[in-house]
Amino acid sequence: MNKLVPLILLISFAAATLTITAPTDGAILPHGDIAVETSYDGDGEVTAKLVQNSLTVGEASLGTSRPYAGTLVATDAGEYSIRVEAGAESDEVRISVNTSEMFITILRPLPYQYDAGNIDVSVDVFTSTSFVHSATVEGVLEDGSIVTLAEGPNHYTGSITVGPGVHTLDITAVKDSVTATGSVEFTVPGITEEGGVITAVPEARYLEVRRVSPDRGQYALGEDITISVYLIDLAGTKLSDADFNIIAKVKTPSTEKQLKLMLVEDILNPRYESHLVLSESGWYETIVTASKEGYAETTLAFPPMKSGTEPPSLPQESACSEGLCMQVISPEEGVTYPSGKSVELRIQLLEETGNHAPVTDASVTADVAGASIPLNYEWNGFYTNTTGIGEGEHLVMFTASSQGRIITGNATILISPHTLRINPVSPAVGGNVTTKSAMIKAEVLDEEGDIAVDANVRALITTPNTGVHIVHLTRNVSSGYYQTEYTFTDKGNYQLKTLASKRGYVTAETEYGFYVDIPQNEFQVTEQDITLIAIVIGAIIIVATIWKAFL
Repeated sequence: MNKLVPLILLISFAAATLTITAPTDGAILPHGDIAVETSYDGDGEVTAKLVQNSLTVGEASLGTSRPYAGTLVATDAGEYSIRVEAGAESDEVRISVNTSEMFITILRPLPYQYDAGNIDVSVDVFTSTSFVHSATVEGVLEDGSIVTLAEGPNHYTGSITVGPGVHTLDITAVKDSVTATGSVEFTVPGITEEGGVITAVPEARYLEVRRVSPDRGQYALGEDITISVYLIDLAGTKLSDADFNIIAKVKTPSTEKQLKLMLVEDILNPRYESHLVLSESGWYETIVTASKEGYAETTLAFPPMKSGTEPPSLPQESACSEGLCMQVISPEEGVTYPSGKSVELRIQLLEETGNHAPVTDASVTADVAGASIPLNYEWNGFYTNTTGIGEGEHLVMFTASSQGRIITGNATILISPHTLRINPVSPAVGGNVTTKSAMIKAEVLDEEGDIAVDANVRALITTPNTGVHIVHLTRNVSSGYYQTEYTFTDKGNYQLKTLASKRGYVTAETEYGFYVDIPQNEFQVTEQDITLIAIVIGAIIIVATIWKAFL
């Protein structure tokens, strides 16, 4: 007899594995985009989260098929976790984000004449607040020769061997994925192997400015700080001559001050000093210039320092990328400029940090009409120049690069020979208004003297008490005037600024004052006035009743 034997089929399902392959656990990364990559042998969507203090501060999809990769964004310094998830599977790594900006000051060599042979190389690497330790610092000559600089108590030092010629030494410092660069050109006079004679630099004694204070980047508002430097010659000897002219140009958040630094009589530590009270909140920039007959004039720019505890706000309409923020100030987008006149090129470049520090070392150009125009640093992150542009519509493209970071911005402008003209009609220039309401009227003409139709006309009315009111004027078809009715609320001097714009025409404006002298009986009684009168009358009745009761 046949027997049925039960068949048991055992199927084993191996669990899917999900592993973060980049970044590695414990990685120290620069701020900005963080590339996340995983390996996953399961099905479904993989997501990544950026977590700080148990809060998710960023999230991205890594896709539904290989390669599972995507980008998270960390804009602030700090400790983070990156967690990836797919169904029930997950993995996590911890990273650090470093947003500290580093600077380089090349102490040796400098743009000066040196003898052939070994030349000392000395570099400072610092942030806005302190010296940077444990950085990897290298110098590269124009022929590709590399020198590694060793860290000492105060500087990174090494030496290079050079022959006659004009040499360029590029310095790079790297610490925790943050990079700083610097470059210097110097001369070794003599006859080169090719037979060319190297011209020596002008015969002037060498002079260098070294910063003593301020030595940090943050100060309290109202603090009295000391601007202090010392001078050295080529041998590194400190100079103590009272005849040196040491000037500190301090650019405050709103203006520029000039201070003369005086010699401090200190045999062991001669230096030149002056005092400055930080009376404004915001960023200060200091440039010290040292000069004396017979010496080569030299300057030193200090790192920006901030006064006050509140971080400066980022200007409106700024765009940020790669740790930089750019605001295009001029030319203004869509504005029509007159032909035959120079156009100002101006941007502001700031760090993409909570403090929005000004970027002072960027290379900035403006590409317009086939020409590349360099912009010069001014102060507080502003770079500026001017250019002449032919008639027509143009795209102005700004490019700024700083320590390997690049950001762009642009504006479209129109250069036109066509102009507008505004003739005020009412109120009369310097006139006297004696009615509660009056018409604001203006005649807008083109360069041919014809009425400009379809213009955008607006008036800014500055009153004695209530501030600035903006009103739009519309064209009266019968008279051709642009007008609107306005009700005056204050008595006194008014200021009227009228602006007229039209596509393809240069914007026109006019400004003048007038006086409003409304008779007393024309001022309207408001609801608040009626309420106040009722309260006063009620109080009088109550007092009279009480007084009568006592009689």
